[in-house]
Amino acid sequence: MPVQPSIRRSLRLWLLPSLLGLLLLSAVSAYYRAVDISNTVYDRALYDGVLTLAILVHVEQGRVRVDMPPIAQRMLEVDPLDTIYFTVKDEHGHTLQGDAQLPVIVPRASARTTPIFYDARIDEQPVRVACARVYAAGQAPAVLVAVAETLKKRRQMQQSILRESIAPQILFLLLAMSLLWWSVRRALHPLDSLSAIVDRRPAFDFTALDLGRMPVEIQPLGRAFNGLMQRYAASFSLHQRFTANAAHQLRTPVAGMRAMIEAQMMGRPEADWSPLLRRLHQSTLRLSRLVQQLLLLARAEPGNARQLQSIDLAQLFGDIIADMQRAGATERLHWRYQSVQVQGDAAMLGEMLRNLLDNALRYSDAATAVAVDLYEEHGQAVLCIEDQGPGIPDAERQRVFERFYRGEQVGGEGTGLGLAIVKEIADAHAIAIHLATPSGKTGTRFILRWPQSSGSSEGGVAIR
Repeated sequence: MPVQPSIRRSLRLWLLPSLLGLLLLSAVSAYYRAVDISNTVYDRALYDGVLTLAILVHVEQGRVRVDMPPIAQRMLEVDPLDTIYFTVKDEHGHTLQGDAQLPVIVPRASARTTPIFYDARIDEQPVRVACARVYAAGQAPAVLVAVAETLKKRRQMQQSILRESIAPQILFLLLAMSLLWWSVRRALHPLDSLSAIVDRRPAFDFTALDLGRMPVEIQPLGRAFNGLMQRYAASFSLHQRFTANAAHQLRTPVAGMRAMIEAQMMGRPEADWSPLLRRLHQSTLRLSRLVQQLLLLARAEPGNARQLQSIDLAQLFGDIIADMQRAGATERLHWRYQSVQVQGDAAMLGEMLRNLLDNALRYSDAATAVAVDLYEEHGQAVLCIEDQGPGIPDAERQRVFERFYRGEQVGGEGTGLGLAIVKEIADAHAIAIHLATPSGKTGTRFILRWPQSSGSSEGGVAIR
């Protein structure tokens, strides 16, 4: 599976190697600095040995001699860690004293006693050599004095300097990496905040983002998003107007068709109605209901103005049931209620409740009851509508709220818009809808929870 692109990962992958490269350069610099310091310190000690030997050089009867007592040689050669080598040679390369195998580089004639330092090998061991041209009592001839030592002390000093230099740098690197990690996260926090703002935004909220509070790097993205929202709002508004206008235009001819068909049926015995007339009447009724629900859906969609007010849900239910009683459709309803106050649009909430009741009555057996409970729980208004119909399979419980969707087991003359209207109105009022199956029963239980209520009073009746 390909790795998804990530700005955060890219920044860290670019910056972390840079820090490691800086640490490597610092380590190399510390190494050469340690070598330079150790050479400076111990080269001076070597030069002191050269000066000590120079004191022992004198001219006797025109010949250069080195007067070195054994104790002086032992003092010169004693070292707890390194091996010391020395030699005194004339300018022709003849060894006057010391180790003949010690390589000597002849300094320039003008350098006089100024030493030169160089690296060499003795017995396959690396050594550091200090060599100077010495004149006995300022007289000619001159001799070459060289002192060498192995590198153990120097390497110990170099390691000590490196440890003392690298350890703080490693600590600094760890702190820098932590700071880098935090800085990248902090620098990209506005993107996370923007994602959270967009994620929390309701589906049909087309208001522009506040660009003034965004970093300049994110403002182009914000402007693009605002432009997209403007185009989408225009398209959505056009869709709403088209649906509403089409439904309005259809309502009048459909009502005329229904009136003409019912005029043909009026005053004639039902047995004389032709099958064609019956089918025309049923289709016209269904078309009339579809147009009515399209108009209602257009009004329920987000973006339309709402008249929010305090509503007594029990009273609203009472008005709806009174209308249904006049139509003779309440024999199967059983309800209990509490007077619960909520905020909302009374017309929209009334249509939502009518659709829920109509759905429960339409898609359950005519011999079964529909139970309605309205109460307050934990400061929330709760409505339960339970029928004893065939139920809704788990796989279809989210799809039943889609427009024009009707389950495979659903019969009848429905349009597939009833529950879509319920969902639109519920979303507009922040009402949560949950579908469940009654325990040990068939059927469906619709549970609606309002975000909050503003009070309730005890009371209830049961009607059959």
